[in-house]
Amino acid sequence: MLLLDDLKHIKKIDKSGMLFNIEDAPNQISSAINSVSSQLFGVDKDLEFFDGVVISGMGGSAIAGDIIFDLFASESDKKIYINRGYDIPGFLDKKNLFIAISYSGNTQETLASLKVAEERGMRIICVSSGGKLKELAEKKKYLFLSLPEDFVPRAAFYFIFVFLVRLFEFLGCIPMQKENLNSSIDILIKLKESIGHDVLEKDNIAKRQAKMIKGKLPLICTSSMYTAACGLRLKGQFNENGKKLAIYSVLPEMNHNEIGSIFAILPEKNKFVAILLRRGDELFPVKKRLDAVERLWKDKFGNSSILQIDSLGKSKIEKSLSLIFYIDILSVYSAVLEGVDPTPIEVISAFKKDMQNE
Repeated sequence: MLLLDDLKHIKKIDKSGMLFNIEDAPNQISSAINSVSSQLFGVDKDLEFFDGVVISGMGGSAIAGDIIFDLFASESDKKIYINRGYDIPGFLDKKNLFIAISYSGNTQETLASLKVAEERGMRIICVSSGGKLKELAEKKKYLFLSLPEDFVPRAAFYFIFVFLVRLFEFLGCIPMQKENLNSSIDILIKLKESIGHDVLEKDNIAKRQAKMIKGKLPLICTSSMYTAACGLRLKGQFNENGKKLAIYSVLPEMNHNEIGSIFAILPEKNKFVAILLRRGDELFPVKKRLDAVERLWKDKFGNSSILQIDSLGKSKIEKSLSLIFYIDILSVYSAVLEGVDPTPIEVISAFKKDMQNE
């Protein structure tokens, strides 16, 4: 029996069930819609007069903000800024709304940036499962949205994403997205039927692509404002789930610098695999660049050294969530093939502990 078709083997490697947590995404979206709707019910909308929104977070707590930016920055009349770090840029003042996201509620950088936002008189919203962020929100009476406990931050993506979508609706930043969220549930259920753990490798493209990635360095190619955030998610999932280094590039910028080095690695071609993410609704010049990169790569390194992941659905939310679901599952299949447990990250845990002792 092939390794990825052997459920006992998967469970032996994936001891905490990361794969099954990912496959539960449709239920998580539904639960998140109900949870955030009940938490926002009856909340005073005195926050709606502002120029822009700052989403501040790190790692798995921040990636949902990147997806929000890719989906809505071009159509929202409010500026959207994603902040990662201890400080925030000087141009962000009290006319902006500050959303602090930390799944644990104890992320140093997020708490520090929140303090800066307070000093500038910005209005604050906090999102976490507890910790210091929850304590601070309760003490200062900030709007607080409570995430469910017992997830690792990256596995709570769908809750954080849905919370942000509904919050942006609530604030009047974007049109209502309930229909798109509900239809995404159906798409992910359908996608699970083709790439889930119980689908044999011969019929499961995600399992076959994981075999193409085994032992190689992934070069992730994305496009700005379309799949850039999904590509960043894939890189992070390779890093955390697979303990695997990955290179992440964004078109069209990639065509002005990185392409020069990537196509100079011919002697090392067997050590790399290119991954193209496509949403299907890219502008023609962007599509043309993606096609050109694909042709060049195949000409240089052969068809077996490149794989493509396409989105499903019609709306932008459907397309992005289908990509996230696919690449999350792909990252776990890749980890299992490398014999790596996807959930624990001892280095990051040890680093956080060391920073707390400073």
